[in-house]
Order: sequence, then structure tokens, then C-alpha cells
Amino acid sequence: EVYQNIYGLEDGTYQLTANIQGGDANSSQMRLVAETSDGKYVEEFMVNGWNSWQNPIIKNIKTR
Repeated sequence: EVYQNIYGLEDGTYQLTANIQGGDANSSQMRLVAETSDGKYVEEFMVNGWNSWQNPIIKNIKTR
């Protein structure tokens, strides 16, 4: 698990992206998660091998 807290964003709509590759994980199923005061946003994805890059994106994350 990797976490990052972000503070001080202006009100608006954002997106969260990740770039990940690999295949030796205990489970190849992964989740990208963004949590705000309005709720949780989740994008599920899988890694499927070395140098096979996955780019999950969560769009329309609203902050206020």
C-alpha cells in the first residue's frame, strides 16, 4: 500500500493517475483510490508483466 495526503487544493475538479508495471505481486489486481470529504473514488486495474505499463485514471474528483 502507498498513501499520499494532499492538502490546500483549490475547489474544483481533478483527476488522479498512476503509472505501474509488474507481475510478481501476490495479487495482480490493484486499486487506485481517491478519498475526499464527498466520498471515495475507486478504479480497479491489473498488472500483467514487466514493462507492460498500466495507466489507471480516476476522473472528475470534486473538491470543495
